[in-house]
Amino acid sequence: MSRVHIVVVAWNGAELLTSCVRSLFSQQSRVDHTIWIVDNASSDHTLETAKELAKTPVGSSPIHIVRSEYNRGYTGGANLGMRAVLDAGASDRDLVVVLNQDIEVLEGWLDALAEVNERVEQLGVVGCLAYYPDGKTIQHAGAYLEVPRLVAWHYNYRQQDYDGGFEEREVDFVTGAALGLRVEVLRCVGLFDEAFSPGYYEDSEICVRIRRQGWKVLFSPKARVKHAETKSFVDLRDRLVLSHRNRVLFALSFYEGNQIKAFFEAEAQYVQEQAHSSECQLLSSAYALALMRWTTLDQASKRKFHLDATRLRAILELRNLCIKRLSSYA
Repeated sequence: MSRVHIVVVAWNGAELLTSCVRSLFSQQSRVDHTIWIVDNASSDHTLETAKELAKTPVGSSPIHIVRSEYNRGYTGGANLGMRAVLDAGASDRDLVVVLNQDIEVLEGWLDALAEVNERVEQLGVVGCLAYYPDGKTIQHAGAYLEVPRLVAWHYNYRQQDYDGGFEEREVDFVTGAALGLRVEVLRCVGLFDEAFSPGYYEDSEICVRIRRQGWKVLFSPKARVKHAETKSFVDLRDRLVLSHRNRVLFALSFYEGNQIKAFFEAEAQYVQEQAHSSECQLLSSAYALALMRWTTLDQASKRKFHLDATRLRAILELRNLCIKRLSSYA
């Protein structure tokens, strides 16, 4: 059976990291696996906690610590850990599972992921059934993208799970807080795009990229986790602005021709007809930050986002629409 390599991305979250890793220790599984803890330049005692956890006897499952010299964000931290796994000689059929520090895995999680990886020949990505900390309220059961604006929606969001009646299925994407990627696929299509750092839409982007290469993106209801959510992104406004910024970048990277035209038209219609004042403020900031983010990218990344004069003008017009709408509320 192939191995599973678990990458936990941690930043200033010693207590969360402890809960996460201990939930991994509690897995009653014979699946061969390794644990990699990425410390994202924490300023608290997270690194020391990771070192103590690494001393805990866990049978034949070694724990590796990867230390970043600076905070790379979730996206960059995950990539650092995945590169370490690949460099250590993981086989093509192995599975790399990325976890946020605020995840706790539930009974049978590791076996469920390993089983899907062994059974599904064209597996590219496998995602988990995520609950809020109460263990009953659903946070994520796979997700889809609403076109043309590419708004991300989670299936069964905030519904109560009374009978666990979910089926394995293909989806647009799965949450990056807990997802598995086959090593062969990572070597073929690459890791997370760090243009989306520190987070949001990096999971959508890599899933779409993988599906376009013919691999499957699956939701596995037997791989269950609890997710405290957004412990690294505390400020709600900042989270929303970042999410909208990355949604615009996502559209720029994957839409062409009539698709990108429809995106800008739908975005303008939303601003004019539906966005309230606080949304206009968020979107105005997000449009500006998307342009600023593009200027910081290397030339290869800039080419990927296709920001020509027409697209630049469309984003600036969207921002002006937001400003006009805000003035009407004054």
